[in-house]
Amino acid sequence: MSALEFPAMAVFIVASFFTLVALGQAVLFGGRHARWASLMVGAAFYVSAVVIESLLSDRLAPASSAPVLMFCAIAGAFCGYVGGAIIGGTFMIAEFVRKIMTPKAS
Repeated sequence: MSALEFPAMAVFIVASFFTLVALGQAVLFGGRHARWASLMVGAAFYVSAVVIESLLSDRLAPASSAPVLMFCAIAGAFCGYVGGAIIGGTFMIAEFVRKIMTPKAS
């Protein structure tokens, strides 16, 4: 993201999103239902971000309407699912590389 010269706030938001999704996968439901946890964290993150942004700006009325919040929840759940799949894939690749790199005991 720094190579594309993203603003520091954008990097912070994306990093926070992935961190919260990863924590949600590990903590919610005892780590047994990572997909549902990703959906829930993604939806909560997006709705919270829109509410906070609307409180900090002059656009409180449109952002607090039910259709806007419902759309944010659905879009956030989708993004949470995709983020969770990226995180899960990263850990699967890391596990695969760890198994290859670890010498077998004879």
